[in-house]
Amino acid sequence: MMHRLVFLFLALASIVLGVSASRVMNFDHEHVGSMPSEWESAATKSGGAPRWEIVEDKTAPSRPNVLAQLSTDRTAGRFPLAVLRGVTIRDGEVSVRFKPVAGEVDEAAGLVWRVQ
Repeated sequence: MMHRLVFLFLALASIVLGVSASRVMNFDHEHVGSMPSEWESAATKSGGAPRWEIVEDKTAPSRPNVLAQLSTDRTAGRFPLAVLRGVTIRDGEVSVRFKPVAGEVDEAAGLVWRVQ
C-alpha cells in the first residue's frame, strides 16, 4: 500500500521585509507541474528526493495555483523543504498557509529560517 503525505502551500505567503517593504507571493503565474522558479527543493535526511510541484486547487483561498509536496517516501525523520532563494529578512515577519491533504507519517508543516 502506498502512503502519501501531501501538503499544499496555499498561495498566500506573506513576507514583510523590514519596515518599508513587503511582498505577497502566489503561484498563479507559475507552470502547473513544475517547481516555482525562485524556489529549490531540499530534505533534512536521506531518502528519496522531495517532489514539489505547482498544482491547481479550486478550494484554495487564492485560487487557482498552490505549491504541493507530493513525495511518497516514508523515511522516518525526513522532512521535505521548499526553500525560497535570495531572501534576506531583518526585523520582519513571514506567514504562510498550509493545507494538509493526506498522509500517515509526520503529518505536519511549518516554517524554517536561517537555512544554509
